[in-house]
Amino acid sequence: MTIDRTQYAPLVQFFRENRRPYYFVSPTNFNLLGIEDWVSHWTHINFIDVFDGKNPTIFVPNRLDSPVFESMEDLNQYLLEGLDVSRRIIAERQTSDQSYVMFLFFNPALESVCNELGLRPILNPHQLVHHIDSKIETTKLGDSVGVASVPNIMTTAQPYEALCEIALHAGLGSNWVIQLPYGDSGKTTFFISSQEDYETHRSELEDGTPIKLMKQIRCVGTAIEGVATRWGTFVGPLMGELIGEPSLTPYPGGWCGNDINPNSFSSTLRLSAQSMTIKLGQALYEKGYRGYFEVDYLLDLDSDQLYLGELNPRISGVTALTSLSRVCQEHAPLFLFHLAEFSNYSGALNPDEFNRSSVTIAADEYSGQFIIKYTEDSIQKMADSPPSGIYRFDNGQLFWVRDATHPGTITTNEVFLFRIISTDDYVYHGADLAICFFRRPILNERYGLDEITRDLISTVRALFVTRLLTQDEQQVVDRYNNPGFTLKGSMDE
Repeated sequence: MTIDRTQYAPLVQFFRENRRPYYFVSPTNFNLLGIEDWVSHWTHINFIDVFDGKNPTIFVPNRLDSPVFESMEDLNQYLLEGLDVSRRIIAERQTSDQSYVMFLFFNPALESVCNELGLRPILNPHQLVHHIDSKIETTKLGDSVGVASVPNIMTTAQPYEALCEIALHAGLGSNWVIQLPYGDSGKTTFFISSQEDYETHRSELEDGTPIKLMKQIRCVGTAIEGVATRWGTFVGPLMGELIGEPSLTPYPGGWCGNDINPNSFSSTLRLSAQSMTIKLGQALYEKGYRGYFEVDYLLDLDSDQLYLGELNPRISGVTALTSLSRVCQEHAPLFLFHLAEFSNYSGALNPDEFNRSSVTIAADEYSGQFIIKYTEDSIQKMADSPPSGIYRFDNGQLFWVRDATHPGTITTNEVFLFRIISTDDYVYHGADLAICFFRRPILNERYGLDEITRDLISTVRALFVTRLLTQDEQQVVDRYNNPGFTLKGSMDE
């Protein structure tokens, strides 16, 4: 197949010649890693600088007076309302008729702050996003366009015996997966095979709480991203997904990595996932939602059928890997189509060529990422942490190679390490330590981590050295029930 690499050149040129300020406000720049290479006048307003001043597009305000945050939205508001940030935004607004801002998570309070600063969020209204974000609404949306979910029933949490009766009549068997409507990265997904399992989670599953009760299947996770636009839906490459790997995350249902691997899926399966994603994109657009979204599909290993898992109406934890995939590097990052939808771009766009390339190029590419979390059930301080950059992995050891602010230039024996926790930061159960990118497969034929990747995880984890808290630090911990929770934010989807 001949690939037209010029069709999206006008779009690429439009944003490289852009003169309007764009801001990404988030704990780090992970989700939109490298976008500054494609969009001029882009600034990442972050809580931490993972590159220690080596990326000039990252702006970290003075944070000496930062409180303990209860959510990422609170952290984003703190960043925007800081004097040095607001002054910068107001000054840059004087040279442009419009300034844009992007968030991973936002709420009405942030919408109000943006209005005060003259910023236009390149996002859908929070009320619409919150509605679509419900796993129950996602299931309904999929059903409406013929994108099936794992056999399930919508009900409420109640005594175990009552749920057994409901599951029996619904044909769901005795092994279930229960999901709450909202929750990130497996923290509200529960695997139930006995009454003991169920009672373990009763604090989250109080009687009357809406739940999705699903049949438990033998499956592997996948991820794919799309952008719903007035030109149609653009779809990125299909990825394998790591869920609940104990060497990476303490959460049994937690997302912890992805890979693009030609050996993971057949062309038929890739086309099926793309077709389902286009249907979901069209359904979202008809509901008034436009722009970026991410879909998790579950591949039933017994039937080879794809089921809709969940839909995230936002950029996500796989957006960086999508943007750094070959199809995006050779055409345009998928995120550029989101920007086009929310900007004054007036050129013609057709998703067909991009979508064909997403299937064909991904069938000949190896790349991936994994996310290392702190898995101990304790709070400590980081005594030493490695710098972000490119390393060579050789014989079980990591050797520093060079500075880099994204993994675009790594080779098959190199690793791009994106450090999140820094020396002297608090580290806590579930905290993100680092994200690693590479150009090699990480999953074996059984969809588990291969031995080289397991060795790499152990080696990277050993670079993060923790220490016990001093008495004064312990008093800080005692003052706040969960200190440091948002000192870094979360990379979760």
